[in-house]
Amino acid sequence: MKKVISAILCFICSVGLIFSQNSSIQIMSDPGISVYLNGQYTGITNVELKGLIIENLDAGGYSLKFTKEGFNPQGDSILLKEGETKVYTVKPFTPVIKVRLPFSEPEKIINQNSASTQNQNLTTDQANPNNYQDPQDSLIFMVVESMPEYPGGEAALYRFLKENIQYPEAARKKRIQGRVFVTFVIEQDGSVTNVELLKGIGGGCDEETIRVVKAMPKWIPGKQRGKYVRVQYNLPVMFSKKPRD
Repeated sequence: MKKVISAILCFICSVGLIFSQNSSIQIMSDPGISVYLNGQYTGITNVELKGLIIENLDAGGYSLKFTKEGFNPQGDSILLKEGETKVYTVKPFTPVIKVRLPFSEPEKIINQNSASTQNQNLTTDQANPNNYQDPQDSLIFMVVESMPEYPGGEAALYRFLKENIQYPEAARKKRIQGRVFVTFVIEQDGSVTNVELLKGIGGGCDEETIRVVKAMPKWIPGKQRGKYVRVQYNLPVMFSKKPRD
């Protein structure tokens, strides 16, 4: 009798394992970010995926930590449901500020003697304040105080996608469905640039998504501290229309 019960329990456990669905976390960030999951080093974000995908996870809570050389580390917690793929966007890092001790007298003399030489080496752009370019103009943010917005809001964005995306014939024939993930930059004037594929499904759906995203009108640009800035934006596009027989 004990053997029978033991066999039944083993069968139930094995069936449970077969039908359990693993979860995953998709980390979205610039390349070169070290990722730690529950204190264990998991990997480093790469250029191709603009991040890192952590798969085969059980449902439950996890702690995340991100490090980058020269910047303060950051962390967060995340809760996964069974079979869920959760996208997590890493916030901009803050640089480590190094405080220098006051000059000693010999250092003051050296710096005074070299000041005239440094002024002579200034370029025309550095010497002329009118030609100064704010370094922030070239930065690309992932999270800002006021995120970019499509004209008319999210409903208008998905209406634009629905009206302009053509379901590729190759995808219809092969009955390909799923989400295409793309990333792009909303510039300071609202224009869409640097459109790239993050994760595709094939059958021409990837190319069609990129084509339509490039054709989008200007967005309302993002703001940081009252100034328009460049913002990285990630967008999932669902292909779920029933293919023709």
